Amino acid sequence: MYYIISSLITIRFRKHISRNDKTASALVVLLFLAVALICYSKFNEIGLYFYLLFLDPILYQQKRNDLELLKIRKNYKWILFVEYIIYTFPYLIVLIIKQKYYGLILVLMVNFIVIHIPKLQMKNIKYPFDLFNPHWHITFRNYKIILWFPLLLVLSFMGIKHQNPNIQNFVLLIIAIIICIPSFERERIEEIKYHSNNSKNYLKSQFINSLINTSFIIVPIAVFILFNTFNLLISSLILVVYVLPLVNIISKYAFFHHPIKQQLFLVFMIVSLGIPILSLPFLLNKALKNLNEIKNVENRN
Repeated sequence: MYYIISSLITIRFRKHISRNDKTASALVVLLFLAVALICYSKFNEIGLYFYLLFLDPILYQQKRNDLELLKIRKNYKWILFVEYIIYTFPYLIVLIIKQKYYGLILVLMVNFIVIHIPKLQMKNIKYPFDLFNPHWHITFRNYKIILWFPLLLVLSFMGIKHQNPNIQNFVLLIIAIIICIPSFERERIEEIKYHSNNSKNYLKSQFINSLINTSFIIVPIAVFILFNTFNLLISSLILVVYVLPLVNIISKYAFFHHPIKQQLFLVFMIVSLGIPILSLPFLLNKALKNLNEIKNVENRN
């Protein structure tokens, strides 16, 4: 079982985890277990939002490129089904412990249906994003992120209709996480090394790029939410949507050679309600130091 789980993690996160990196694989497993444990302890407060965790296999199915290779095997659909069960196993255990058997059956049925339907074929959409960081375009196309927004608008409308501000808060949190996705992608070292900007200006340009592109996404949704329901907490969360990607950019360059640490930092910050933000001055200094090392520059700034 250990070999199977380790192999699946290595294959899925091959861009971030080197082969036979047992420490990184263990961290990923611990992350899944930690999320499941938190959801178990806060199950009543989370409610139906818990089932959003089961969207992971669906999104992974849409963006994976090895399906044609798997189709060589006659039982490839069952292989996919078991693989997705393993990915969501900690969350399935939570449903079993909480005796949510109907939810468990529904999740299994959805997974079974997903592997039997063809991948969505979407034409390239022209996004209005600033091109300083091309990963905005790349990630939105590769992960088909645009498909999330109709669902988020429906959730937002439900929150307004039922006068439930928690739904609006949840929608804004999901948008903040979505906007962080481009900053998980890394440039090639050569792109940073030979860029005309020094480290400080390069990081500043990344911040400006994030603010501009974030505005394209959040402003229409924020106007819709605030026009229908206004309170101070929602207004504060809109600011969080802008701040969280900036923090993720800092952690990206602070942990440039360790993507898993960057991901764990973001998860820890969200779960702990932003406590790690106190370490930002240290991370900012480390980010600039790493950029300087990549550029082979000392004391240039």
